[in-house]
Amino acid sequence: MPKPKLPPQGGEKWLCLGMFLTIMFSVVMVVTIIYSTVIIYNPSYEELSKNIVGPKRCTTTLVQRNITGTPEDGICSWSSCEEWCLSKGASPCSKVFGVLRDRGADMTWEGCTLEEPWFFDHTCTTLADLEAMNCKRSKWEIDRPGSKELCTQFDNLISCEMGECKNVSKIYSCTFTDTLDDLRSPWGKEGYVTDGYCNCNQCTESNVSLVVDVTLSALQCTCFDMCNDQLHCLSMHSRQDVAYFGVDMTRNPPEPKLTYYNCEEGECRKVYDLKCERVCDFKKFDFKDKNLVLFSGERVVMGHCRKAFINGSTETPMPQKAVQNPDWSRLAATCSMITINPEMNTIYGSDCTNGTWLDDLGVTNYSHLVNIYSQAREDRERFIKYDSYDMESLIPLESDITIVNDTRILKNMEGCVNTLSMECMKFYSDFAKDGANYTSRVSFDCYHDPEFPEFVVIDYKPQRTIMWLLFWSAIPSCVMVCSCVYICICSKIMYTGEDGHMRIYCCGKAVTGIGHVVVYKPPPKPEKKHKRTPRNFDNEKNEPVPI
Repeated sequence: MPKPKLPPQGGEKWLCLGMFLTIMFSVVMVVTIIYSTVIIYNPSYEELSKNIVGPKRCTTTLVQRNITGTPEDGICSWSSCEEWCLSKGASPCSKVFGVLRDRGADMTWEGCTLEEPWFFDHTCTTLADLEAMNCKRSKWEIDRPGSKELCTQFDNLISCEMGECKNVSKIYSCTFTDTLDDLRSPWGKEGYVTDGYCNCNQCTESNVSLVVDVTLSALQCTCFDMCNDQLHCLSMHSRQDVAYFGVDMTRNPPEPKLTYYNCEEGECRKVYDLKCERVCDFKKFDFKDKNLVLFSGERVVMGHCRKAFINGSTETPMPQKAVQNPDWSRLAATCSMITINPEMNTIYGSDCTNGTWLDDLGVTNYSHLVNIYSQAREDRERFIKYDSYDMESLIPLESDITIVNDTRILKNMEGCVNTLSMECMKFYSDFAKDGANYTSRVSFDCYHDPEFPEFVVIDYKPQRTIMWLLFWSAIPSCVMVCSCVYICICSKIMYTGEDGHMRIYCCGKAVTGIGHVVVYKPPPKPEKKHKRTPRNFDNEKNEPVPI
């Protein structure tokens, strides 16, 4: 009987592929559901179950960065934002605290003269705006050129870290203690007598490096030698010295350390105990011909306007002078956003707080202006009001509209994100401005649950949460149901024969192309017939001997 030839089974191949794909997708969807439980379902339920209201306004008051802790002490039990939710609670962590308050007043000033000398608009430079100069490399370097030529001309206060320096004197005017002056003084900062330890009065030439335990007659060094030997007096002109600017040499290996230096023509000395005030690019603020002063972050706007209206009302203009004292004729306030319309000659201030009246300060600097404003806004006699008997200000004091004095500021309900797109870096860049280094605090929209005042959230969008919840619930569920149905149907109508082929039978009939497969039955192997071999026997041993 000839061996039957099996026809190609295309449908059988697709059936096998379908089984593989359904099982694979089922496994993938099970894993997806497990992960979604942690990163989608639980956070969505937590967010939607809370009674979140807002938007309110928040102001950052304190930032704690890169805190280290252990699971036992619970220091990092929460953070304001983590890049991956599964790593939440790990050390180090960063935290942002702030004040929750109601929204301030919306102000409109009309009939403004938006030309000098009646108008002034300037944004002060901050340390974040300064670009660090690489003092270790020249501008003529082919690879990574630096700013060594500019660094050798430093004649001011600078800050350095690993040889990269910023001109701090553009931002601050500081008083400080000089390490070289410490050595020159009769008593050093450590308490020992420097005259003799550093024999400045009797030795005028530099001929040796620092020598410590020696007698007065044997010591031959100057104070500068001692300062230079301690790496406190360095020169921008020396390629070797530049490598030590902003470096902690007490560590092994040396580590970066933000250090301040006072330089004179590139010869720099380490300073400490800084007491600084902002200079705002050395701008002068002239109160002549101006009756309005607005602050918005680092921006200062001064102008002269004829009318002012509050919260969209155009019927009752605000007073031009204080009803308590006619000499108070300059209105000052802090607004979250300032918009200037040159065509309409208007100035619009959004979310304005801390309104107060100021005197004519003449020509003043930024630091003095901010100090006077900080003191005046706490004086309730200087409140903006229609009648002297009113107890509240038309532009409210921030403390009067505060809901919670100290609260945690979180990116979202979980305090983490799973996009791995550097969202937390942007969060800390935008909202972690707590007024350190004499800068302005940032204010922004936030949301809170009145029953849980210990935290507020920035990113609250329930519509988006519902959309993602439905998406990550419907897609895995549909794939799982379709896969299970497909597998159940196949288990009822499909079977695999002894020849390894898949066959489908429905209602007792074979499915064309898959069921009509010739059942291959291999022919039985023919039995081998054993041929008897005659044998002879050995008479002595009685054993057969093959012929």
